[in-house]
Amino acid sequence: MQREVEPFWRVALRLKWIGALFAALALAAGFALLGQWQLERSFRTVGQTKVEQVTPVSIDSLVTPGKGFPDKADARLVTVECARVNAQPVLIANRLQGGKSGYWLVDWCSTRAGTMLVTADAWYADLDVAKAARDAISARVSPMVMDYRQYRGWLLAPEAPEPATSAGAYVFKSLSIAQLVNQFASGPVEVYPGALALEVNPNDSTGGAQSIEISTQSHGVELNFLNIFYAIEWTVFAGFAVFMWWRLVQDERLGLRKGEGKLDQ
Repeated sequence: MQREVEPFWRVALRLKWIGALFAALALAAGFALLGQWQLERSFRTVGQTKVEQVTPVSIDSLVTPGKGFPDKADARLVTVECARVNAQPVLIANRLQGGKSGYWLVDWCSTRAGTMLVTADAWYADLDVAKAARDAISARVSPMVMDYRQYRGWLLAPEAPEPATSAGAYVFKSLSIAQLVNQFASGPVEVYPGALALEVNPNDSTGGAQSIEISTQSHGVELNFLNIFYAIEWTVFAGFAVFMWWRLVQDERLGLRKGEGKLDQ
């Protein structure tokens, strides 16, 4: 005997299916929000605008001492007021400039608040010349009064630490802030999370030095296709949640949930 099939909306308007619809919509909304979140992470602005490339800003507007280094701060032109210490400079190897590998002479300065800032002062093509410059700076007598000046340069993200090279205990392979703080400071100190590559070499008397050249990335948008795929996936899940509600209502309407067959009793 053929059973009479009820209209879809008569079944759907039963109390339990109205509640199920709200649950399905809530679940779909959650999936949609996750999809939107993934989509927002799919587009990342990289590089600097032309205005940012030539306009210096205060270092404190980009980074905070003791905090992490934000991507937007890398290679930004900044200014800072600090006093140079010239205690025990170090050399950082594998620094490319003009197609050649050389060495940075790295020192540090202190702000009025006592915060340490690691500075890359100059580039040297020859290791022996760089060592001679480092020894000359180390031999200087530090002034009794801190000489605070305004410095300008490019803020650089820290690198992962690597062991010192065989060229000497003060010649390192990477610009690691944590590693250099242990080299410069004898105790706990507050430090900026990045290093400053100075625009002008502050040690004019050292021969063989060249000002550091930092290239900046042009402003643009970077796509993360994996996040785009996840966003599409969450959207499919949202649609599937509503579809499952429709399918369950349809099954009850046709008697399939009771094992009755599609139309036969």
